[in-house]
Amino acid sequence: MLPKRSRRAAGRKACQDDRKEAGDDWLSAENWAIPPTDDDFHPSTDPFGPWVSGRPVVLEKKVEFIMADRSLVHVAFYAALIAALGLVPPVAIAFLGGVPITAQTLGVMLAGVMLGPIRGALAVLLFLFLVALGLPFLSGGRGGLGVFMGPSVGFLIGWPVGALVAGWIMQSTRELNILLAAAISAAVGGILVVYAIGIPCVAIMAGLSLPKAALGSAVFVPGDLLKVALTAIIVQTVARGLPGAVLSRS
Repeated sequence: MLPKRSRRAAGRKACQDDRKEAGDDWLSAENWAIPPTDDDFHPSTDPFGPWVSGRPVVLEKKVEFIMADRSLVHVAFYAALIAALGLVPPVAIAFLGGVPITAQTLGVMLAGVMLGPIRGALAVLLFLFLVALGLPFLSGGRGGLGVFMGPSVGFLIGWPVGALVAGWIMQSTRELNILLAAAISAAVGGILVVYAIGIPCVAIMAGLSLPKAALGSAVFVPGDLLKVALTAIIVQTVARGLPGAVLSRS
């Protein structure tokens, strides 16, 4: 079926032909070719209207608003997930000045791998912002600016950077199997990058040499490798059932 404008133009052309055959030559095509105005079209009733009248702005802005809202929801959801994982009791390492082993690194890995670099980093930054405001979202019920003055500050700083790197690697490895890509992304972003920032800060804040701080941090590695495996399995499962939820691949 022709769009409304095409049907209108066809009707006008037929009338012109009939009048000309009757001898009304004064009625030229220009007199009948009334240009359509924007009021002739409405996005809800005539989907071709905005494009025909040269104004694709209406629907484009609607799509932009929908995508922005969707991004905000995902960022907020993963920030809440990281906070929820803080309910798992931490295991403090006395040798490293009390730096705890927590489950929240799993949320950081998932945020980066699932959301991509920008959204993933924003989710972690939102979480840290809420912690800085005093909300007890860190494992063990910790919160406030004081947590950024302790030995674990380097790992907290490394979280958004790790999520950024994990998301970037996930986007850059589209040709790889999603399970393998997720595992590599989580390992590099969630372990290597976070440790590269966290260990020097531990050494400075706890008064340790860098080799001793690195050796002491090795106790985190087995648990983090388990989180990498869980991240890869979760991402693959979600990708099979709801591919659109893996925004780093969409």
